[in-house]
Amino acid sequence: MTGPGHHNDFTGGDGDVHAVVQAGAVHGGVHLTMPAPHPAALPIPAQLRATPGCWSDRTDELDLLDRYAQPCADADHGQTPSTGHDDAPTLVVITGAGGVGKTALALRWLHQLRPQYRDGQLFTDLRGFSGIRPADPGEVLERFLRALGISPDQLPRDVHEQSALFRSVTAERRLIILLDNAASAAQVRPLLPGAGRCLVVVTTRRTLPGLRVEGAHYLDLQPLDETGAQQLLDAMAGADRAAADPDAARALIAHCGRLPLALTACAAHLATHRHTPIARLVTRLNDERTRLA
Repeated sequence: MTGPGHHNDFTGGDGDVHAVVQAGAVHGGVHLTMPAPHPAALPIPAQLRATPGCWSDRTDELDLLDRYAQPCADADHGQTPSTGHDDAPTLVVITGAGGVGKTALALRWLHQLRPQYRDGQLFTDLRGFSGIRPADPGEVLERFLRALGISPDQLPRDVHEQSALFRSVTAERRLIILLDNAASAAQVRPLLPGAGRCLVVVTTRRTLPGLRVEGAHYLDLQPLDETGAQQLLDAMAGADRAAADPDAARALIAHCGRLPLALTACAAHLATHRHTPIARLVTRLNDERTRLA
């Protein structure tokens, strides 16, 4: 309206205004159709640690893990999962001795799968074998829920309510969840997501048979074979060092039990002490007094 005494100025209210209706005399009802507000974008966590730089051949283990994850891939392409449990997350438990490379294998595999899990990755160290108090599931759930967009004032205090909320929040998401160094099935169970297409990987030094009822797949990781151990030593310390004294190299590998963590520590020492022969390091490792010192 532009006649005398009429103005098109709007001076209404505080806050955001999304629409203003200008009208004269209105007789009857007024019906307005408003567009739905755009939902806030969900956060996409990216918590996986980097893949270790030096890697030993674990082709057979990676192939087995790929088969374990196949039901998720089938469901994502509209196929019936081979397990018949299309409403359950895939749960994989990697067991093995300390230093055998469980976490490194899990990280290597999960980084390869990241493009298939568009809603991100969650990671926690459950501290099951660190010599300090294992991680409390409630504390882990609080961190996970915050990472998934739940504000602190919406977080329940009871661990059972936290777990229920976590299942609800993850039910329609496609996430990777890595639970490292689990102490027990009881520690893991509250951290399992709801129905959906999440992939959960647990690493542990124990067998955790209690997770079988959750449909877990198991991989018992063994030490490297001789070839894999030699490749790891060569990659870190230099192939020329081992070639100069192959007997000492084999003795070092045996002393380390073909465990990647022990081999990596020894190879790092050799790499930073370029003039130390492998045989001298083996002698030091065999000397109990030197090792304890």
